[in-house]
Amino acid sequence: MLDRTRQEAKQDLTTERRRGVATGKSPAYQWYPKDADTDETYRLMSYEQQGMYRALLDHQWLEGSIPSDPKTLAALLRVNVRRFRRLSTWVGT
Repeated sequence: MLDRTRQEAKQDLTTERRRGVATGKSPAYQWYPKDADTDETYRLMSYEQQGMYRALLDHQWLEGSIPSDPKTLAALLRVNVRRFRRLSTWVGT
């Protein structure tokens, strides 16, 4: 029973850290729709590419960075590596 309680406490702390509660970091980041709407690179992305971009922004906010390995990125985005490479033409632009 004690081990389960410790595990639950650890999970709660992890959740709080991800939300920024324990670190003092804001639980959200600013997103300006007008900036995205007026950015040519963003506007030329497909909806799927825009979703990937936003998911990676979320990951970066929560974890502090974005992995550089395409296999890891594909796994985070729940797509296969081939599809990620095809859709990620906007990376680095």
